[in-house]
Amino acid sequence: MSKLQLMLASLAAAVPGGILSYFLVMSFIQYGGGPNVSYQALSALSLVVALAGTLSPIAILLFYSSGEEKPAKTPPPEKAAPAGDDEGEAELAA
Repeated sequence: MSKLQLMLASLAAAVPGGILSYFLVMSFIQYGGGPNVSYQALSALSLVVALAGTLSPIAILLFYSSGEEKPAKTPPPEKAAPAGDDEGEAELAA
């Protein structure tokens, strides 16, 4: 899967994450995150997770490497010597 294909596939999580981020920001503006600190912490954590899903396509586009390295060029193989030119046969004959 290429970088662009992975980024486009992650849009399936980014769209709902963006909608959720919008609603969470509106809840912070209107209600201050909730009546007590635990609700505010839960809302803030939800906002961080929603923003992570929303920004994932951008992060994939910038930081993802596909891991497919181009192979190094190898020199062409050397030609093999003809079968009849063995030095060992010449020594045996002498």
